[in-house]
Amino acid sequence: MSFDRTDANRSQAIIFDGCFMPRNLNFTRPDGQIWIFAAHESPLTYSAGGNWWYRNKQYIFNWTMTYDKDNTDIFLPYGEILKRNNEKKRNFKSIALNKKKTLLMIASHCQTDSKRQEYVKELKKYIDVDVLGRCGKKLNCGIHYTHDEKCFQLLNTSYKFYLAFENALCHQYITEKFYENFNYDLIMLTRGGYKEESKTLFPEGIYIATEDFKSIKDLATYLKNLRVDEYAELLKRESVLFSWLFKGLSKSIV
Repeated sequence: MSFDRTDANRSQAIIFDGCFMPRNLNFTRPDGQIWIFAAHESPLTYSAGGNWWYRNKQYIFNWTMTYDKDNTDIFLPYGEILKRNNEKKRNFKSIALNKKKTLLMIASHCQTDSKRQEYVKELKKYIDVDVLGRCGKKLNCGIHYTHDEKCFQLLNTSYKFYLAFENALCHQYITEKFYENFNYDLIMLTRGGYKEESKTLFPEGIYIATEDFKSIKDLATYLKNLRVDEYAELLKRESVLFSWLFKGLSKSIV
């Protein structure tokens, strides 16, 4: 594999980052060269900015490389949930008792196709939810778009649940919001993909999905009434697993 663009005219295949397509190519496509369209964003964002492939009609692709395992040639996941080799021996009840706050979301993309801010606004009527970032209270820590471990330590110490709410409700679109925060001492509350789709992607009993509840009020009631022992059990089930996050293409090949 090469990131040197001067190798493009003699490569068997080229991977293009769909969001940052060059307006003009500085090489001639040889016969038989495979062109691969790679993207981690949902299709709903293809017209929301950047220089997506469709703006230039010269691009004709052979293969796709995306997060949607059911509808791509090359599977490019956001991450994966794996089983630990050694179980973590910890006092999960003590961790549960030290949690004084309930729900946290960190978000800077506020106007979304999934209408997650509207969902959170309704949820706040029944249960306490803290929102940090541009969509809520300013987070005076770290750098925008950078997952700073020191900044995210409040997930270990303060909150019971993290809102892994996606900006789009697309097939298998479960992003770094889940994988990047899964390994902390809290439980993920998911809203993404199609209804009940997360059950096909993750083991049951390690997260809570909004689609499992008839209403937002029912969800809030469940979370408020969850006993300490029940919450500690969720933490214990989660602890036998860990997630890794795929960082994506480090730079555009072409």
